[in-house]
Amino acid sequence: MGQLISRNIYCSGRRTSMRLEQHMWDALQRVCSLTGRTQEEVIQSAILSEPAHSHTSAVRVYLLTWFLHKYEASIAKNSENAL
Repeated sequence: MGQLISRNIYCSGRRTSMRLEQHMWDALQRVCSLTGRTQEEVIQSAILSEPAHSHTSAVRVYLLTWFLHKYEASIAKNSENAL
C-alpha cells in the first residue's frame, strides 16, 4: 500500500486536511480535469454520495465508482461497435 500524503482541502467552504495515497490524489485531479469541476466540488459530491463514511473513505469510494462507471461505459461502447 502506498504512503499516505496529507493535504489541505476545502470542504463546504471550510479548510480541513485529508490523507490519501498519491494514486488517489492523482485520480482526484484526473476527475477534476475530465469533468471541469473543482477539487472542492468533487470532494463535496463524494461526501454527499457516501454520507455514512468518513470523508477520506467517501472520496476513495467515489473515485473508484467514478472510474468503474467510465470503464463499464467504455466496454459497453466497444461491444456495440463490435456488432
